[in-house]
Amino acid sequence: METHWAEAELRGTKLRDPRRVKTLARTVTALFHQPQLSLSAALGSGTRQAAGDLFRHEDTRVADLIAGHVASTAARCQGYARVLVAQDTTYFTYGQDQIVGLGRLNDSTRGLVGHAALAVSPDGVPLGVLSLQLWGDTDTTAPGYALQVDPEIVRCASAKWEVTLASIQEALPAGQAALVLADRESDVTGYLRAPRRPGIELLLRAVGGRKVNGAVREADPRHTERGVLAEVVAQAPVLGQHTVAVPAQPARPGRAAQPARLAALEIRIAAVTLPAVTATAQRKGQPAVPLWAILAVEPEPPAGTPPLHWLLLTTLAVADLEAALEMLDLYTQRWSIERLHYTLKSGLKAESLQLDDAHSLAHCLATLLPGGVAPAFRDAPGPRDPGRAAHNGVHRVGSASAGGGGRQKAPHPGAGRPGDREAWRV
Repeated sequence: METHWAEAELRGTKLRDPRRVKTLARTVTALFHQPQLSLSAALGSGTRQAAGDLFRHEDTRVADLIAGHVASTAARCQGYARVLVAQDTTYFTYGQDQIVGLGRLNDSTRGLVGHAALAVSPDGVPLGVLSLQLWGDTDTTAPGYALQVDPEIVRCASAKWEVTLASIQEALPAGQAALVLADRESDVTGYLRAPRRPGIELLLRAVGGRKVNGAVREADPRHTERGVLAEVVAQAPVLGQHTVAVPAQPARPGRAAQPARLAALEIRIAAVTLPAVTATAQRKGQPAVPLWAILAVEPEPPAGTPPLHWLLLTTLAVADLEAALEMLDLYTQRWSIERLHYTLKSGLKAESLQLDDAHSLAHCLATLLPGGVAPAFRDAPGPRDPGRAAHNGVHRVGSASAGGGGRQKAPHPGAGRPGDREAWRV
């Protein structure tokens, strides 16, 4: 079986025994090309024992197994002035009772929690993974099978956003700019205050309930107020309208099917500040954090249809309608990591792996990552040749500023491109 691409991708992997790097490359290749087979059948007699030893070895770490892929991903990022990095959480569930050391995800489900960061080009081409954390419920994980996870995550699960942000910055070359995308779960104070080197910025979907200091009108910096984020940005003037094409939605429990439609969104922005924290004997002081909020709301949805409502926060300055629309477009690329999770589970059968302990299982999951993004980066167009783009099905159609006539915008980069199944080989 052809292993050259995997050997090249993993050449930066550093394991104590160099022979294990070749075993890793053979394992990655076998699992990528034969996901329909059981783990034992896919690996075959020539690789099965060596891979099992690698997965079970007490010195094996998830970070070590993906180090070569992370290095190759970082090298691909250097082809772009700024890359996007989407981080998100997923849950790998297993029904086999014999697997020792799984965490209890809820009352009836056992498995592992995964939190990854996927680098994506500005055009939506996945470049590879920059960080991966895997853990179970630390209170119920069996002794002897505990996974190596950052102690900050053990202390507080929401620290995963800060820990991964630090890993992203460590993995990327010095001077590489990146915009880190995350969903509403990341809207926690520790993440917004986390250290960032120059060129590393955040873009996340906000919950809206946090208290901020807001300058509603940039032209009048004296007009500031402290209030709830959602209320502060809602008071800002409408910059213009933005039309998006919303695809048809199938029926779901409690909601009827919805036809495809065009939705006109009102766009508002506000410069806000995460307030400074005064130092006391019990806590450290924290400086204020300047942020920009972007609100896109559908004021008149069709009867019986929930309105579109997006509230974003970013550390980048957003001065006008065009900048706000750019942030909205960039945020849609967060969906790429959802597609990676889908590929791992549905395409590479990550939840069908047959191993007896969580330690080995986590290491096998780590070997699936290069195959999960390989179809994209192996055929990826260069930085000057935009190609496939992942998208979430909402396309920009046009926009009009509040002060003048409309101006047609180009379709969203995802329009007319191959679907996710073609782009991700699922």
